[in-house]
Amino acid sequence: MNNHYFADFIMAEEIIQKAEKIKLKRLKKEGNETMLKRQHMTLTLSDVIEGYQNVMSKHGCKENSKEHNHYYAMIVKLSLNQRGKTWRECINIEKIVSSTK
Repeated sequence: MNNHYFADFIMAEEIIQKAEKIKLKRLKKEGNETMLKRQHMTLTLSDVIEGYQNVMSKHGCKENSKEHNHYYAMIVKLSLNQRGKTWRECINIEKIVSSTK
């Protein structure tokens, strides 16, 4: 797997981690104890887009830049491939597919 793919997966993981942190903070603020007790938090595309925007801003990626659009397309592709899988499962599948190219 080349370095470009490796960087993509690092960025995707960072985006998902940020989305989880944002959602967890929101659930705590709402006092949603049922969701907090779940072992695996379910992230919606909206949650991940919020994490994506935060991470892109942190890395100084300008909106509509080539890099910004690349990672946005990657997130959309992962969401389309979910079919009941978690975001991390989709990333792992994509790693396998990418390594065979």
